[in-house]
Amino acid sequence: MTGLLHFSDIHNNQVALEKVFLLCKSYKGYNVAITGDVCSTHSPFPYEKYNELPNPWVGLVPGNHDVKQLDDFARM
Repeated sequence: MTGLLHFSDIHNNQVALEKVFLLCKSYKGYNVAITGDVCSTHSPFPYEKYNELPNPWVGLVPGNHDVKQLDDFARM
């Protein structure tokens, strides 16, 4: 079975990231969309961390708090 997991407004929150990773590991066959505010305004964008997700496709969409990190998005 294939599905889509959708997360939003994580803001580099470590507790939220841990829960996202637990859910993604439980649903390895599902695609993942993470939309908006992946990080906080002045925190580094953790794109390397999202490369570790076991899912077949992971999409990241920047939000208003990610604007300063758009260069990081371009390198993905």
